[in-house]
Amino acid sequence: MADEMTEEMREPSKGLNQYQEFIASGMSPEEASAAITRSQAKAEKEKRLYRAARGALWSVIALLYLVIGFVFGWWHPGWLLFPFGVCLQSVLGIALPGAKSRRGRVAAAIVSGQLCLFLMIGLFTGRWILACLVICFSLAAWEILRFVMLWKGDPKNGSQKTE
Repeated sequence: MADEMTEEMREPSKGLNQYQEFIASGMSPEEASAAITRSQAKAEKEKRLYRAARGALWSVIALLYLVIGFVFGWWHPGWLLFPFGVCLQSVLGIALPGAKSRRGRVAAAIVSGQLCLFLMIGLFTGRWILACLVICFSLAAWEILRFVMLWKGDPKNGSQKTE
């Protein structure tokens, strides 16, 4: 049964590290392989749940937008449903375990914060150009930070610096 390990388990990845930890803790190769298979099945089920919730969220938002637009003629304020949907998707990403890694959840929280900042500046001051500049610079700063972390090979970001 240990010979039936999937390619994901054999490659230098989380699966192999888990396999080695299980073997070191005294599990037989068959037990370790079965435990990893169960773990992968659970993770896949959680990912499917997140994808289904995300799809339902955007379907409801699109339907609400069309109803608000056609029934009430509120096309202009209706577009605010879409940024609100981004915030809700970020909440889903934080709340549901299958969404992303911890790093992805932090990124979702940062994007939600940026979007809230954009809406607060725009709605409360009426300075939408300033709000756009703030969001563009904050998004650029986030991308530069991600690039630097990947370039340096930060293991928290899933990359390894090769030599």
